[in-house]
Amino acid sequence: RFSDGAATLFVYDAELPPSVKRVDPPFSDLAPSNGAPRATVLVTGSNLAPVGEGLHCRFGAAGDVPAVFVDSTSVRCAPPAVSSAQTVQLSLAVDGHHFSHSYVSFTFHDSQAGASLDALDPAAGELHTPT
Repeated sequence: RFSDGAATLFVYDAELPPSVKRVDPPFSDLAPSNGAPRATVLVTGSNLAPVGEGLHCRFGAAGDVPAVFVDSTSVRCAPPAVSSAQTVQLSLAVDGHHFSHSYVSFTFHDSQAGASLDALDPAAGELHTPT
């Protein structure tokens, strides 16, 4: 990134896809319960540029959504609505077509479903009572 005080120039390699290093937060509810707009997530990576309509986040099979350029290392995007809890691979594209080979995990959870326990390890043990 270069700046002369009047304009900022971002340098990236258009021949290479961006890379993804982190997403914050790494989860979202299936859909907002009150119909409000979805909260955005901050995706951090490299080789990002303010390319306009080509900037996209891909939430695995859940779909692609437009991203908003923040700076040369981060973009914001709103996760798509999904119908079931799942973990997907989140990747980025600066041209709308060639998505990053790197990805981070992103989890859609159902906050209305409550907690469940699938396994307990160890399955048995001693019971200790406070004295």
